[in-house]
Amino acid sequence: MPTVQVRELRFADRGKGALKGMGTELLVGAAAGAVVGAGSDEGMAGRSGNALIGGIALGCLGAIVGLPAGAVSDHEECYLLVSPQRR
Repeated sequence: MPTVQVRELRFADRGKGALKGMGTELLVGAAAGAVVGAGSDEGMAGRSGNALIGGIALGCLGAIVGLPAGAVSDHEECYLLVSPQRR
């Protein structure tokens, strides 16, 4: 294909996708764990301790699940090429 016919360039970066998925799911898991932990019985750690433990536990679980999920969906960058107008 001649380079004149190229209209766009696409780059798929699975590494960026994996990190994005891991970060997103870590935050979602940590927030959900904190809410669940704070709403549970006080027990030995108290409500704030349960919120901390729940946030850490579900945050780690979310990061583990989000890493491969983000890698599969990957991060895509698309560059559209515009030819200069002739005068």
